[in-house]
Amino acid sequence: MSLINPYKVNVKKLDITIESIENSTDEVVNTLVENQADLITQVQEERKSRALLEAEIRKIISERKLAVGDYDAFIDSVFDTLFGYGLLQPYLDDPDVSDILVNSYNNVFIKKFGKKINVPVNFGSEENLVKYCYKIAAMCGGKLDESSNIESVLTDRKRNLRIVISLSSASS
Repeated sequence: MSLINPYKVNVKKLDITIESIENSTDEVVNTLVENQADLITQVQEERKSRALLEAEIRKIISERKLAVGDYDAFIDSVFDTLFGYGLLQPYLDDPDVSDILVNSYNNVFIKKFGKKINVPVNFGSEENLVKYCYKIAAMCGGKLDESSNIESVLTDRKRNLRIVISLSSASS
């Protein structure tokens, strides 16, 4: 009998990095956005089933002969990119995680049961992280201003999240 470690991070995609799947995910997402925008909207609004979008994703993978590893994990990452918070979504889905702290593109922590834990998330570069921050701001109806060093506090009402983004100014 083994003991359960409450601080263990249970994420299916533990070794996920931007370098390993970003290109394939981007290719599939871009193809879907270009060719199936209506289907994406209908799935988001729950007028069409997730299974229809999954079938389209599998079709794109097959047609383009993409090596994606675990299909289910890859499909989840496409959905996380389309409808969620991408690399951070698995931690948002964990009810025991209270905070996610992104200090730099390759330095990410979560707070679980009050304990700060370094997690293996890598955005690949500071540029990718800044793009991600702009995407998150747009999803929440906010804007970021890189020219000033002002914090943006955003709210994702759908997921009941408070998001604080602080971009250092280009002149610093």
